[in-house]
Amino acid sequence: MKFQIEHRSYSLKYQCCYFCQRDFERKEAAIILCNERGETCGEACPNCIDKGYTWMQNQCHTTKLVGNRFA
Repeated sequence: MKFQIEHRSYSLKYQCCYFCQRDFERKEAAIILCNERGETCGEACPNCIDKGYTWMQNQCHTTKLVGNRFA
């Protein structure tokens, strides 16, 4: 899993968090999660970002990824 910081260039105001599945209001920049092929899997909300890079990385490694969601 790769993390990218991107400027929000499209008009979608709310997004569902990849980790906690809660809707959050998007800000000027977003943490985008991509798989090893570079395909976008989702975005992280501010609460999950606050838990830190290590926490997010552990979530990716300890949970089996199915499509764009955890199983």
